[in-house]
Amino acid sequence: MYQNTEKYGVKHQMKLYGASGREVIQSYADAKKEGLNRGDTIAKMAGVITNQMEGNPDLYKHSQDPAKMNTADISPASVKGSQSSLINEFKSDSRISNVLTPPKDPAIHVEIPQKKEPR
Repeated sequence: MYQNTEKYGVKHQMKLYGASGREVIQSYADAKKEGLNRGDTIAKMAGVITNQMEGNPDLYKHSQDPAKMNTADISPASVKGSQSSLINEFKSDSRISNVLTPPKDPAIHVEIPQKKEPR
């Protein structure tokens, strides 16, 4: 979130997230206004996430451990051709556990559980 907010700006990132994510992005904006450096800004953002998870441990479960779950958010504007065809492909792929689409999510959000390696 930090890197994307640095690259694209607060206004752009606010459009991508729901209330919880926007709160994290707002903490970035607040940190910048305070003149905090990169590390302190990330720490402030992480503190917001930690506080949110105390009230709702499943809030970020899809992005907590990439060894268990990978996610991708695809801007609908970046899709060449039929968005509905792409979404249908995602929804019919058994490797994908969840697909969120606009208007419920501002992006095409895809969750892909990772296979556990045999020991």
